[in-house]
Amino acid sequence: MSSSPRAADRVVVVAEGDIVADGPTADVVVASPVFAPQTAKILAPLLFLTVDQVTAALHDRQEERP
Repeated sequence: MSSSPRAADRVVVVAEGDIVADGPTADVVVASPVFAPQTAKILAPLLFLTVDQVTAALHDRQEERP
């Protein structure tokens, strides 16, 4: 699961043969308390899945400041 945010644009979660979630990776993973990484749980409702995503966003924000 740890590589999914970097490798998949879309995920499908299947439980006992039934599709229980289907959609963009961030939406599906963040919506699940079981699958959401700590980063997503702490920063909800923001759709960050990895520390690298948070770091990049903070870096981009720093560059925007005068």
